[in-house]
Amino acid sequence: MPDSDWDEGYEQAPTVTQITPPFRAQPRDEYRQTSRASRYDNEASNSKTFQIESKYVGKIIGKGGANIKELRYQTNTNILIQDNVADPNMAQITIKGAMDDIASAHAKIMSFAQEMQTQNRPRRFTESRDRSSEYDSSRPRERENKYLKNGKIDWGMIAKSSKEKEEEIMRSLPPIQKIFYQEMSHIAELSEEDVEHIRISKNAISVRDMTNANRPVPKIVSSFSDVFSPFPEILESINSAGFSEPSPIQCQAWPIIMSGHDLIGIAQTGTGKTLAFLMPALLHIEHQPVPRHQRSGPTCLILSPTRELAQQIHEEVLKFNYRNIKSVCVYGGGSRSDQIGYIEDGAEIVIATPGRLNDLIDSGVLSVTNVTFLVLDEADRMLDLGFEPDIRKVIILIRKDRQTIMTSATWPPGVSRMANTYLTDPFQINVGSLNLTACKNVEQRVEMISQEDKLERLKSLMVEYPSDYKILIFVGRKITADYLAVEFTTNRICEEQVQCIHGGREQCDRERALSQFKTGEVRILIATDVASRGLDVSDINLVINYDFPKNIEEYVHRIGRTGRAGKFGTSLSFFTRENWGSAQPLIDILTESNQVVPDELVMMARRFKEKRAERDAQGFRNDNFNRRNDSSQGEYRHRPRSRY
Repeated sequence: MPDSDWDEGYEQAPTVTQITPPFRAQPRDEYRQTSRASRYDNEASNSKTFQIESKYVGKIIGKGGANIKELRYQTNTNILIQDNVADPNMAQITIKGAMDDIASAHAKIMSFAQEMQTQNRPRRFTESRDRSSEYDSSRPRERENKYLKNGKIDWGMIAKSSKEKEEEIMRSLPPIQKIFYQEMSHIAELSEEDVEHIRISKNAISVRDMTNANRPVPKIVSSFSDVFSPFPEILESINSAGFSEPSPIQCQAWPIIMSGHDLIGIAQTGTGKTLAFLMPALLHIEHQPVPRHQRSGPTCLILSPTRELAQQIHEEVLKFNYRNIKSVCVYGGGSRSDQIGYIEDGAEIVIATPGRLNDLIDSGVLSVTNVTFLVLDEADRMLDLGFEPDIRKVIILIRKDRQTIMTSATWPPGVSRMANTYLTDPFQINVGSLNLTACKNVEQRVEMISQEDKLERLKSLMVEYPSDYKILIFVGRKITADYLAVEFTTNRICEEQVQCIHGGREQCDRERALSQFKTGEVRILIATDVASRGLDVSDINLVINYDFPKNIEEYVHRIGRTGRAGKFGTSLSFFTRENWGSAQPLIDILTESNQVVPDELVMMARRFKEKRAERDAQGFRNDNFNRRNDSSQGEYRHRPRSRY
């Protein structure tokens, strides 16, 4: 029968018998070219006709036409397969195109047919010839397995072999220079008592050797020149930025990091953790044995939990501009094509959220194999957001002898486990107590209120506080944020322009909202917890928790948005009956910070404890009760009733 799928420009073929191998779901004629056929008839009169055995035709076409399509694409030819009328055991193949292309296609088809004579399963046209043995893998074969011992797998030998291979790879990599610290003579002369006195005076800094080997800890410094005198460009850029003295965590972190050690830095938000790792990172990048222009990929990788925090770190890098070191900030919600362009232009520092970073790595745009300085910023928040699998996927690609810095505002078991996994013999710096504490520069107020009265109380607060106050209002849900923004916009709360930020808004809208809030164009920002970290605005006067957060750690991070950079601030939290599981953890925070504890809050905590004990005594399974009401373990998931 004639084949109607060929273009009209072709000479009518004699007859074409459809060969449908058992595994093929579609007939051959669906895979014959149409538009390309006319082009080859018009542009090239060259052709070659030859014959092969019909039994090979199905394999040449391939499942779904995959093989023949690949061959056409590779050789830029048109290939016509027809039955041979004179000999039913043979098929006729006609190739049209340029002479070189015809020769290439003919050679590939003949080679393919020859392989099918000797192999159980042929390779595809795109596979190399020396991989053909892979298709024998289904046949039983006697193989010597060096990891088998008495018929059992020797895991010890496998581990040893893996370690040897890893060591061989490490020997092939260029060395890493980690030590840049030169201790000043007056610092070296400090006694242990002097050092301890300075640490206590700087917010009770404590340093712990996580190896329990009692290694000597680099002594704390008191000024920028104590650390960066050998690097005048760094010192000049710090002075130009307007910094007068280092923060407590910087005083101890810089000597440790610049001495080549891994570090865990635990401090509240707004205490200068970013500069604590950024300045050593700049020196690390500049002073590696391999020149910057000869390196492939970034030298420094900074992982951040949120796009806002990533952008904040990126702005800090741009502010110092040391030796024209370039950085790129990649995060979900931003223009992927723009971010790819920045990466292809070259950058020594990549600041990224874990999701977008893995996306770029998987697509082959970015390689992290040459990263030698890794920062896990706000590690507790990354765990809260479920990023640990993404982090693990990235770190496994980075060389093992890297220098790793981890920062966190809290020290839960998950962060401790992460530190044990990804850091090598680190020191741990803690500013203040390891227990969860709130910033001492924040006056914390708690108001017991019903859910229905929140809106009216918010209206009255806008009148009570000065009109020049910069106010950050936290809510628990995106719909509540939008609702309050509408209430402000329609002047139902006060005659004041506001901005709103949450995960449902476009990235450009979020950036504009933050910019207007920072510059003072608007003085009220409504936000979900997306802004609880990474919002670096030093002049926020008041933080309002319109919806109390789901766990007490988030409460500390929220109120830490005020009282920054040595200034004082105020937080006011609406606390409802639905929040009673958070009562005792909140009391602990208030008590530790010498704040006023409302009597009703104490009574609520007592009732919650009694209710839990009552249920335990009755033998009820109270897992759901605990999850709904107890936020002390970060498990509070109950959503208060809301008309919003």
